[in-house]
Amino acid sequence: MWEHDFVKVKTTDEYCTYLQQLPSGQSTITASERAGIDFLDPRDGFFGGRTNAISLYAKADLEAGETIQFVDFTSLYPWTNKYCEYPLGHPEVRVDNFADISDYYGMAKCKVLPPRGLFYPVLPYRDFQKSDTILMSAGQVQEQCPTRCWPNSTWRDG
Repeated sequence: MWEHDFVKVKTTDEYCTYLQQLPSGQSTITASERAGIDFLDPRDGFFGGRTNAISLYAKADLEAGETIQFVDFTSLYPWTNKYCEYPLGHPEVRVDNFADISDYYGMAKCKVLPPRGLFYPVLPYRDFQKSDTILMSAGQVQEQCPTRCWPNSTWRDG
């Protein structure tokens, strides 16, 4: 059965009746779901990028020999697909007893806290299936997304 078919089955009355008739000791929830572990989806790593102008107005001092530059970067995504290595095979899932991240080869699902004082964000942020490149203070994040549990500054500072 394909996943999209099972998603449809889960919404049927027959499936809901089946779940209600299960003995109390049985559950369809996996151990990882009970532990609150959210596994990595490799497709989550392939989004983002910023397309904007750094400055919308500039005036060059022609007498001093100043010029205005425009630089257009081509995406690194096709180059990465052609020349870089990807992890292959079945994943080895680790949820505890971590070594240093540089000891692993592959993909990791982790939280990245940006350095303080950045003017431009270095990583995109996705919420509600919309990709944004934002850099907010902790207070702004809590105002924008009050339903999330955000770490306090003592957690961030170590």
